[in-house]
Amino acid sequence: MQGTKFRWDRNWTFYRVGAVLDESLSTHPRPEISSRTKEEYDADQQPNWTGHILTLTTPILSRNDVTAVIATNKFRIYPPFWINKKASITSSFDEVTIPSGDQVLSNRIPIPGYAVKGVMTEFKPDSNSEPMYGLRIDCTNDVELDEFLSFFLTLVRQYTKQWWVSSPRNPFDAGVRMAFQLRRNFQPRELLEVRGAGKVSATWHGSTATQTLVGLEEPLNTESWYNVAQCLKQGMGIEPALQFLLNAIEDYMGYQDRRCILNLALLFEVCENKCLLMESRPTKLRNKDILRNPILATDRLKATFRKIITDRDHIAHGRAPYHYAKDFAVIVEYLEAGTELINLYLDKCRVFGWDKALKLPV
Repeated sequence: MQGTKFRWDRNWTFYRVGAVLDESLSTHPRPEISSRTKEEYDADQQPNWTGHILTLTTPILSRNDVTAVIATNKFRIYPPFWINKKASITSSFDEVTIPSGDQVLSNRIPIPGYAVKGVMTEFKPDSNSEPMYGLRIDCTNDVELDEFLSFFLTLVRQYTKQWWVSSPRNPFDAGVRMAFQLRRNFQPRELLEVRGAGKVSATWHGSTATQTLVGLEEPLNTESWYNVAQCLKQGMGIEPALQFLLNAIEDYMGYQDRRCILNLALLFEVCENKCLLMESRPTKLRNKDILRNPILATDRLKATFRKIITDRDHIAHGRAPYHYAKDFAVIVEYLEAGTELINLYLDKCRVFGWDKALKLPV
């Protein structure tokens, strides 16, 4: 790697493919074909704006009664909408062959026609909510769509506590698609033809895997949608303490326990220091100094966060986390302490004033 010049460019490169339509389409009236004159058609265009349809990596759990469009002179965001994810999974295996062989790849074999190729689960806490993967954003052409989308999803995550939103890992779709029985030579097992035996057991099965909700999540509703809208219009509003807790939950669900511990330590530091600012007191740089006289994490919480900070310090210095290494189950105790701390913190923010608390420097 020495002497290599890297390109640290995280901007997306967008490509567009447009259909070239035959002139004869204009002789057959269709909803997507305008019958206006060319002058009328040219005059009826929003200059320097583009509409975008996106498929989200992770869904937004939303109520169906969210109908307001968030609109400014730079962008318009429509409520998330349902798309047919199952069909997209099924079609991805059309005309596909899979690798086969014992020690080395020897050939590729087709997936049997009878195999179930599309299985997915959907989480619906009530009949009025749906997991929405579709999103429409209209914006002026000078808006950086990727940066704007990240900001929007972070706000949705914050006001719904849907910790998976904006994550590259989808906890409701592990990517497991099919499973099949194996012969001794590791070839997929065929169906056994038994004439007159009636139904035959399948050797291939559609498969999926999902994780459950933690319990603090809320569907996107008219109130949280309004809060997201207000923050977008002001260009601010992300609360780091709440984001650190959601990061910790996401890490835990993704089996990244060390990162979970680091985020819980950051949660503690931010919550306690912002409480000091609310009381017009100076902040403290070191977690050990905060632990001597915390505002929120007292009594039992203080003892738990002392363990979290100890583990955090070990991780930061490249060592195994002391308490976690002795008992992996302690991570649940850590998460419980984190959710209790954030509730105490949010209660204090409401008394202080949510808008003022958001603007406090950390």
